[in-house]
Amino acid sequence: MEVLTPEYRRIMEIVVKASGPVMAKDVALALGRETPQQRSSRSAASCASCPTGAG
Repeated sequence: MEVLTPEYRRIMEIVVKASGPVMAKDVALALGRETPQQRSSRSAASCASCPTGAG
């Protein structure tokens, strides 16, 4: 019986292989995901080009 989904198993593999504490952003990058900082930077860049000048 599999308790964890494949994605959670992948997260656990990443954490187990680490030699110390694991940052969430490092797990996100290892999974090929965008980090919150990357998303906010992309949003800020798009707002800077808004006609209202917000950003």
